[in-house]
Amino acid sequence: CSSDLEGVIVRAHAVEVVYEVAYGGVSLDVVLGDCTGQLEKNDLALLKELSFGTLRWFWRCKGVIEQLVARPLKKRDRIIEAVMAVGIYQLEHMRLPPHAAIHATVQTCATLDRTGFKGFVNAVLRNFQRHRDELIQTLPESGRSAHPAWLWQAIRNEWPEHASSIIEANNTRPPMTLRVNTRAVSVTRYLEALRAERIEAVPLEHAPSAVVLSRPINLERLPGFEQGWVSVQDASAQLLTELISPVSVQRVLDACSAPGGKLTHMLEAFPGLEVQAVEVDSERARRIEENLERLRVKANVLVADAANPDQWWDGRPFDLVVLDVPCSATGVIRRHPDIKVLRRLSDIDRFSEVQKRLLNRLWRMVKPGGHMIYVTCSILARENQEQVNKFLQRTRDSREERFQLPLGLARRRGWQILPNPQGGDGFYYAVLRKEY
Repeated sequence: CSSDLEGVIVRAHAVEVVYEVAYGGVSLDVVLGDCTGQLEKNDLALLKELSFGTLRWFWRCKGVIEQLVARPLKKRDRIIEAVMAVGIYQLEHMRLPPHAAIHATVQTCATLDRTGFKGFVNAVLRNFQRHRDELIQTLPESGRSAHPAWLWQAIRNEWPEHASSIIEANNTRPPMTLRVNTRAVSVTRYLEALRAERIEAVPLEHAPSAVVLSRPINLERLPGFEQGWVSVQDASAQLLTELISPVSVQRVLDACSAPGGKLTHMLEAFPGLEVQAVEVDSERARRIEENLERLRVKANVLVADAANPDQWWDGRPFDLVVLDVPCSATGVIRRHPDIKVLRRLSDIDRFSEVQKRLLNRLWRMVKPGGHMIYVTCSILARENQEQVNKFLQRTRDSREERFQLPLGLARRRGWQILPNPQGGDGFYYAVLRKEY
């Protein structure tokens, strides 16, 4: 019937998404963006469930496949590994009758022009169904927890007391957290508006503008979204404004600004700020402009490389530089499960050099007595407290300012929030003051 065919087609799309990410090195957002216009809304929801879920559990699926497949597939047939991974994810994590999940997955072989592999895929999936517990228990702990070995080891080494909760958070679907624009509507009023639409939500005590939905919904269902009442932003990211004093801040640089969540939050919380936002990617800069317009706030958005200020800076110093640096994103894996598949240990060296360069080049733009807030969505010390400590050691006019946030942990340098299954994402903050 047509619905069965549609299910096969959606699964074939999911296989292609997983294949492009896991074997082509393309980000999940990019691949899914190419599929958005090809599917109906319900089919797109299933595609996202299969794609996000399979990539979230990819290393476990891959470990199982390696046990069940005697010889590695030829390079031209590697897409069949993605077929099997999608099938294993359905059998382990989705509420589908096993025979239906296996049948629909096997049929994708024909859709993907790999008809000859139907029997092979069917045998592997049925073997997994029969021996699931034994196969999973045979995996190393990193494989059972669906993490690459290097990342699993890094988490265990750096956060021995918190490793289990971090790994659990990384394998959990993230909450949908909103930031209420309190210039337009109070949190109490917005919760009432949600209840009127039968949308369950609760406020968060540690983030005064935050509301968490009991389950994710489409943006168009949010009351007042187009009118600028609310934005989607994780609670940990919302804590940036807790570090800003409006009394001493007028002129702000938001470097590496996209997608603009922290920028728009600053403008909502502190009306009258003069903000220069810099983003190197023109498409991402366009998204910043769209968010500014929707929320009815203003900033000057410049498409430029923040690491090359000589090309765009007018020489006027800033009271505050918000430097949200490119990083490993190991604190936001639950929102971007492809990070576990795409990221390599060697990438940490590359990110560390970029962070060092940005710190050095943007520090001269901070006026004496002004501040820089250094931000990452990483949980790795090399990108966080070690990076800040090295900067302080080599920069004579820099001082760290200590602070406390309502959640997280004080580090030797800065403040670390860890990803939590019931809480926010992993973020790191440090506040640096420029001496006179």
